[in-house]
Amino acid sequence: MTEPCVLCTALAQDRYRVFMDEPGSLFVALWDIYPVTPGHALVLSRRHAQHMSDLTVEEQRALTPAVVAAKAHIARVSLRDVYRQMLATNPPARAQAFITQAFDRLEAADHRPPDAFNDGLNDGSAAGQTVPHLHWHIMPRWSGDVADPRGGIRHMFAGRGNYHADPRP
Repeated sequence: MTEPCVLCTALAQDRYRVFMDEPGSLFVALWDIYPVTPGHALVLSRRHAQHMSDLTVEEQRALTPAVVAAKAHIARVSLRDVYRQMLATNPPARAQAFITQAFDRLEAADHRPPDAFNDGLNDGSAAGQTVPHLHWHIMPRWSGDVADPRGGIRHMFAGRGNYHADPRP
């Protein structure tokens, strides 16, 4: 017997803070309860699908506009209020720690809207997908939030982020 999908269950029980749920939309957006950066959100397929290749052509066409709409929402909402509301729901202790850390980082950014975004998809377990339901990560970024952001997501491979540097050890 397979475990029920945690994201399908969460959506059915309205356990996550959904912020984008248009009637008839093929995707929904919600706040990540373990945010890597302030405003970290997920855009996920309403229909259970694990991989990009599992999406219908219609869903594939709808994904990019859903991501763009979610980013626009993140840029205009008060993330301070979002995190206060999330903490008021008494999330699990580990999630509370992530949310509190994101709130503190937001304070350091003076509550400005993000300057940029890192976003993407872990498409399969070898790519780091831990929840087998297609979900697109959106991680807002602020100028100066790290010493040298060049290379962005390339940094998931240690020593490979800066392609201007010599790749040999």
